Amino acid sequence: MKKNSIVHYIFVMFALAFYEKAQAVKSDSNLPPSWEAGGRAKLKSMPRYSMESRQEETSQKKRSHRDSDLPWTVGLAIGLPELVRLDISREVNSMIDLSLFMSPGIPFEITVEMPSDVIKSDKSNTLAAAYTAFDAKFDAAWGPHLGIGVAVRPLKGAWFIQSVAGYRQIGLKGEAESQLRVCTIAEAIKEPPCGNIQQALQTRNRLRVNADAKVNSTILSASTGWNWKTGDNWSILLDLGVSKAVSNTYKVDVEANIVDVDGVPQEVSGALADMKTKAEKDVSEKAVTELETFSKALLPVLHFGIGYRF
Repeated sequence: MKKNSIVHYIFVMFALAFYEKAQAVKSDSNLPPSWEAGGRAKLKSMPRYSMESRQEETSQKKRSHRDSDLPWTVGLAIGLPELVRLDISREVNSMIDLSLFMSPGIPFEITVEMPSDVIKSDKSNTLAAAYTAFDAKFDAAWGPHLGIGVAVRPLKGAWFIQSVAGYRQIGLKGEAESQLRVCTIAEAIKEPPCGNIQQALQTRNRLRVNADAKVNSTILSASTGWNWKTGDNWSILLDLGVSKAVSNTYKVDVEANIVDVDGVPQEVSGALADMKTKAEKDVSEKAVTELETFSKALLPVLHFGIGYRF
């Protein structure tokens, strides 16, 4: 009986050993081929990832998540043609941005050269009225500008292509005067008209011209550039392209007056009235010409700016 118990015990022990071996082999069959079962698993050929690469992946995921949480950007740019520009943009998705651009009017000065002119009296065959050449200096304003833009980032990175539709106003306003003289027709046709003081009738008459002119333009522009995201909340912009007005509306208001009228022969009163009308026409044409210099030109687009993302 004791012998049978020993044999039974040995049998059970061997059965348990084989069972454990079979379970180990079954468990190892679920592992990749690069692992070896049998007491202890050993790494043979699994890819090795450095700590730096794991940190870079984690950093990229965090940066992508952070950028998606900062869709708005408010920025300030300097350059052409607006000189100073405020930008507000919204990131619609990873490829498209919508922007609003605003810039104030920048003051400058325009000098319009007005040539001398002579008007013959319609009541006298010997007298004429003339005014000397003068420079009309006007205060001008470049702007304001308003625009809406759509930027596409084909590579989902910093590089973008942008188109902008906008509005721009250019205006000038000022006053100028020229001395009026009355002389004989023979002296009036000389240069300068009535230049011989001894032969001219000395008066205190002056031709005064007031001008207020504006041009409102619809602008289209195309550009390309880069908008780099730096730091946690900042971006840097570089933008290059061209801008062109596709429509212009001019509004010109010019008024000429003869001031301090005294001592003028009645014979030239009609000539002075004609001179006033002609001066208004000449200044109006000059004002439009000056405005067209800017409104019809193909202008470069160049901006450098910095923005805050939130």
